[in-house]
This record gives sequence, structure tokens and C-alpha cells, in this order.
Amino acid sequence: MTELFPSVFAHLFDGLVRRFGGVEAAAALLEARLGAGSKGTVSKMCTGQAAVTLPAVLALEDALGSFPITGLLAERIGARARLSDDTVQAALARSTVESAEAHSAVIRAFRLLDRGPDLTADERAAAIAETVEAVEALEVLLRALREQK
Repeated sequence: MTELFPSVFAHLFDGLVRRFGGVEAAAALLEARLGAGSKGTVSKMCTGQAAVTLPAVLALEDALGSFPITGLLAERIGARARLSDDTVQAALARSTVESAEAHSAVIRAFRLLDRGPDLTADERAAAIAETVEAVEALEVLLRALREQK
């Protein structure tokens, strides 16, 4: 598992860099936002030769309005919360992640709407599925809160 995340991060980071316009554009963004960013470092992060840094991820994700790496981290937290017992804290963690995923699905769908205000059937289905999971997680949180002594 520890080897999976660096390679996944590098792959996702490379996708962000390509979508942003390439290594030079990404390096310029990082220089402007963080005060440091070189083409060599960005290139090495894309290939996995250097660790992908959180500030670099956040800068590119924010600039693109797309959050694949942050989403992966949120899913990791959600998976850990689902493995824990049904305490208020675990229910809170899961409901937070599920709510964020529901919001993300809707935001993702609307961000892609250059064609008008209507969602496609697939976009609507994904948003509904994520929202149902969020509601279920909030119901678990509510039960845990009510049962807490």
C-alpha cells in the first residue's frame, strides 16, 4: 500500500500538470503561488522521482478546480472511518467524507456544464448516489449522537 500511493500521486499529479498546460506552466504557477517551482522539480514529481508535495497539489488543484488527489486522500480517511467502531467520532468522520463526496459529485457535474444548466443522466445518477451515501452516513451520526450517554 505504501508503494501504491506515491505512484498514484505521481500519475494524478502528472495529469494535473498536463491539464494545466505542461511542466513549464505548472512551474510558473508554483513559482507565483509558492515562491518556488522549477521545471525539473515538477518533472520529477510527475515521474515519481521526487515526492509530490501537498502545496504543489493544492496549487494545481485549486487552479484547475479539479481535486483528484485531495479526493483520494478523503477516500482514504473515509475507508479508515468505516473500519472503526460506530462511535460518534467514527460516524462524524464518515459523514464528513460522504458529504464532501456528494458535494464534489455535484460540483464536478456543474463545472463541466458549458452546455446549459441540465445534468446528464449519468451525472445526475452519480450525484444522487453520492448524496444517498451522505444521507445514510448522517443518519448513522444522528443515531450515534442519540445513543451516546
